[in-house]
Amino acid sequence: MDEAALTLAQEALAVMPLPLLGIAPDGMIAFANQAAESLFTGQAPLMGLNADEVLPPPLVALASSGRGDCDSLVGGVKFHIEAHPLGGNGRHRGTLLCFTCQHPA
Repeated sequence: MDEAALTLAQEALAVMPLPLLGIAPDGMIAFANQAAESLFTGQAPLMGLNADEVLPPPLVALASSGRGDCDSLVGGVKFHIEAHPLGGNGRHRGTLLCFTCQHPA
């Protein structure tokens, strides 16, 4: 991927309306888009924090597993959260958590 395409991809992820968190293998939040920062306003900025400082225990477990999904209340709103492994060719580089709003609690 050339530099222009990489920049465009980074900008698209940053402004995506769905909250996205990238969790490194050591549990550190390595990426948080604007929607995630807004969702977790009490802890912003999120990058550099450990996931267990921000996320409820079921989401920490989901991020640690690297794949799967669950429903959870975050900020009084019910979300469906999906975990997707990052890294290819057998190299685990972390987990992407994608939050989809279900409805207010």
